[in-house]
Amino acid sequence: MERRHFLYGGAALALPSSAWAQAPRRYRVAWRSFATGEPSSFLDPLREGFQDHGYLEGRNLVLESQ
Repeated sequence: MERRHFLYGGAALALPSSAWAQAPRRYRVAWRSFATGEPSSFLDPLREGFQDHGYLEGRNLVLESQ
């Protein structure tokens, strides 16, 4: 075995497996509403729509109101 192959293989094994993994992507959705009323009447259907497409608040989605 050549010395070069041994060094590259040893360096690859020394890295933790998390070094190759990518962090999960988080999407941030912000909106501004001037409507009066209960905010949950707007948020609940929005959350349900995102959940239908696989986006879960706290896991890969952050909802912000301004």
